[in-house]
Amino acid sequence: MNFQPDHDVRRIMQEFARKLGLKDFTMNIYNDRSEEEGIQHFASSINADLIAMATLGRTGFAQFLVGSIAEDVVNHLSRHVLRYVTS
Repeated sequence: MNFQPDHDVRRIMQEFARKLGLKDFTMNIYNDRSEEEGIQHFASSINADLIAMATLGRTGFAQFLVGSIAEDVVNHLSRHVLRYVTS
């Protein structure tokens, strides 16, 4: 529901990479029906060995209200997922 045109997203990602000083990287934009499906389909398309995801580590009621893309991916993908908590 919050899709943005690929050219806008690419510009934002390039600016982010420039600010971080990234030099050797690849940029991929992949749209799907949901974040979880997009991650699953993209990982399959590149035959990924591992998916790394950041999560806010919400628990309890906040987790219930907002949910977690990382949690859904961990529970529904047959690939290895590294989930790390950010603050």
